Amino acid sequence: MKNDKILPVLFSVIPMEQIESVTWYGNRKGKDTDLFVVLKDNDDKYGGFFYEQLDIAFLSRSLVSPLIENLDPLITEPLLTGEGIFGSIDQDRESLLATRVHNKVPMYLLKRAETFYEWATSAAYDGRFPNALNILNFVYSYSLYAFRYWGGNDVVLFKDILSSKDGLWIREFRYKYKNSKHIHESEVLKAFTDTRKMLTDLRLIVGL
Repeated sequence: MKNDKILPVLFSVIPMEQIESVTWYGNRKGKDTDLFVVLKDNDDKYGGFFYEQLDIAFLSRSLVSPLIENLDPLITEPLLTGEGIFGSIDQDRESLLATRVHNKVPMYLLKRAETFYEWATSAAYDGRFPNALNILNFVYSYSLYAFRYWGGNDVVLFKDILSSKDGLWIREFRYKYKNSKHIHESEVLKAFTDTRKMLTDLRLIVGL
């Protein structure tokens, strides 16, 4: 999408007066435009959706500090790799750069991965296999972030995850999700098996 079209399209689905800041991140040459939106409200809500060519992730202002504190990739990735195109992201970025890895981060990321796993299970029960596969990608990637932060002292970016040996799993399943018109149930079952093993291994490490 052309630069001058991004904000008008976004404001057509989320009113401008509700938005505090917008960050454009991700692959600039991809089919979709990745946007990270911070809303002005304090309702503790977050989510994501596609609209036209926009892949929009959003969250309330009240959630920004907790996500930064726990180095949640939902916020670390856009703040460290993206460009603010509406409002200011400087203060949030400075806060993130001042954050240090602490021993609760892997536990937090594990719990986030388990929440995503529950959502994926619900999607699969409803027969929404492509949606389940997409959510399982989050389970796997959050687990990999947790492994990297266990004993690590540096902020981890998604490119670090993808370049690892285990990142091949994510690349393969992202390709299937984006390019396959039909996701077979057996592929989803394999993904559930792989992610369950990942979660089990991670629980053993973080002490659950």
